[in-house]
Amino acid sequence: MNTELNRLEQALWIDVNSYGKLYYSENELKFKSKIDSINYQFQSNYVLRNKDTFNIKLGNKTIYFKGSSIKKGKVDGIKLELPQQYKNQSLFIFKYNDATEFIE
Repeated sequence: MNTELNRLEQALWIDVNSYGKLYYSENELKFKSKIDSINYQFQSNYVLRNKDTFNIKLGNKTIYFKGSSIKKGKVDGIKLELPQQYKNQSLFIFKYNDATEFIE
């Protein structure tokens, strides 16, 4: 497995477990808590996490909330598929929803 892919996977898991709210809109994934936030921007040849760059080309990206794919809004799952140069590997990152996800 690619080192950049490992770094991206580790960063996503840490952020999913550290931040209470996740939102997606227009190739940007936002992680928010009461005191901090982190943004991921998905580009064709790299992923930007605030000022940290992961030099990895992504194939398909699917964002989920409550088991359905979404185009924008709250997020509880992210599937990133890589092109054939990475042997068509994929990542699936998810978080468990608690009652606060459904209260606004």
